[in-house]
Amino acid sequence: MTTPWKPLWRALAPLWAVAGLLGCWRAPTPEARGAWSVQWWTDFREPGPWLLDGGPGAIATYTSAGYRLAGVMPAVPVQSLHPTAYAQVRLAAHVEADPSAASRGAYGLVCGYRDPQHQVVLALGSDGTFAAWEQTPAGKRPLHGASLDFVPHAAVHPAPQSNRMMVECRDTGLRLWVNGHLLLATDTPVPKGQVGMWLRTPPQGATSSWGVTYHDLTLWTWQRP
Repeated sequence: MTTPWKPLWRALAPLWAVAGLLGCWRAPTPEARGAWSVQWWTDFREPGPWLLDGGPGAIATYTSAGYRLAGVMPAVPVQSLHPTAYAQVRLAAHVEADPSAASRGAYGLVCGYRDPQHQVVLALGSDGTFAAWEQTPAGKRPLHGASLDFVPHAAVHPAPQSNRMMVECRDTGLRLWVNGHLLLATDTPVPKGQVGMWLRTPPQGATSSWGVTYHDLTLWTWQRP
């Protein structure tokens, strides 16, 4: 004897199958429509194309440990930029700050650089703090989820311990990882621009140069199929 619900189930089976297929299908995510590809890597054992920008007192040297960026003037930003402008980019490096003036200097990575008034700076304080901002003609503008003031974070190692930084700068947003921890994620778009390394020397009162050493610098670009 056939139970009453079996004919109904057989009649609806094709509809359930279609619904199941529709339910399982998802639009491809941005990550599924491409892949990150390494464009270059450097340990700075040989001079590269870096463009130093920091005015009087800015110093950039190639050492056996890596690329040392330093300054002798107090509270002055110093940066070294790659001449190529990139869009949809990831940049990562190990960075080690001088132990001297450990609570007063800052360093980090730059992306979306078009000129000194148009760039994004992701910075770590050598006392275990971090900050992030967009530089505009009107001044610094904090990124969503970050502060212009350097705030402590457990993932950031104070000097002289090194930190592994990675930034992702895309037209869909920006992310910052430090030592494998995601510190910042925002949908602020980052335009095409140069990338590079950045530091700010300690404030008034420093009597000698202060700097950081970058090594194992890697750049990826987003490749679409």
